[in-house]
Amino acid sequence: MTETIWKYAGKLYVLLSVGLILLIPFTLDIVMSPQKDVAFAISGGFCMLYAVNIYFTDGEWIKKWYRVLLFAFMAASATIFRHNGILFTFFLLAALFFYISKKYWFLLSLTTVVIFLSIKIPFYSILDVQKPGNRVTEIMGLPLSVLLNVAKESPESIDIQTAEFIDELMEIQPEWKENLDMSGFNSVKFKGINSDIIEKNGVEKILKMTLNCFLKNPKEALKALVGVTIPVYGLEKNCVFVCEIPKNDLGIVFSGAEVINFAKKCYVYFISYTPLRCFFSTIGMTILIILAFIIFKSDLRKKDDRKRFYLCIPILFYNFGTMLLLSGCDVRFFYISFLVCPLVVLIMGGKRLSESPEEKSWK
Repeated sequence: MTETIWKYAGKLYVLLSVGLILLIPFTLDIVMSPQKDVAFAISGGFCMLYAVNIYFTDGEWIKKWYRVLLFAFMAASATIFRHNGILFTFFLLAALFFYISKKYWFLLSLTTVVIFLSIKIPFYSILDVQKPGNRVTEIMGLPLSVLLNVAKESPESIDIQTAEFIDELMEIQPEWKENLDMSGFNSVKFKGINSDIIEKNGVEKILKMTLNCFLKNPKEALKALVGVTIPVYGLEKNCVFVCEIPKNDLGIVFSGAEVINFAKKCYVYFISYTPLRCFFSTIGMTILIILAFIIFKSDLRKKDDRKRFYLCIPILFYNFGTMLLLSGCDVRFFYISFLVCPLVVLIMGGKRLSESPEEKSWK
């Protein structure tokens, strides 16, 4: 990333963008843990970095077979690490249609699909990878948050079908109303639920019940919706990730350099409890910066500006699309936004950012 930004924007923007990525508390926490969200963010960040090279070279950068393969591998990896990652990779590949020749775009897209299927089918079978269950439960967090909040705050607003569904869902957690808070479904999910009833009813029935709740009690339904989604677009919720190792029989415990860890905790505490958190520790700030550059640095009546716009919106599709799948304050899904934000700024502000005079070649 440093080399690419230096090439197209100069060392000042390198220090500003890369320095901020390294200094945000979220980076200090999440990259210390082997989460698939970090792997997804790195893979997706590389994809956006390659898109920047394609943009500044008018598509010439991709005209090397190994670059096609590398881009395709990273795009496939990002899609595999997080299935909702397709919201980012699909729209990024679609945007590149306007920047590279049809031959190379088709080759890139085909190679991505081939790598993706090669890993998902034969490679997964060889390693006997088990697919996670409760698929409906994993994607219905937001509707379930709405249903539960309306049932808690205004039980007279829900119909008989919804009431029976919630009774069966929470039958093993009779105190669920005390446990439920505005962070959403996650606040009760891990304390005991009947997930089979969710899988049995399916997406369509749950969405119909959710719509009915919005019609009967829009106030409480909207409160639940905002409570779950505001960490994505708001400027108040800190991006916090706690590094820990669950209790185990192997004697593995979380440890490290105590002095450095203490210094890190002091720094994170300072950022988290001062107004600086709005700038250094919220996903909403990255979205606000991206939207500001899109709005104020482009004229969508112009073809070139529309093409730049297409390259910058995949991260917005990912952020807001993933937001609709949330069950609670899972900010780890959005670390990629911090990596992609400076690259979007580079593309949208490219006309005003000076290129490095000592390095013009991209071959």
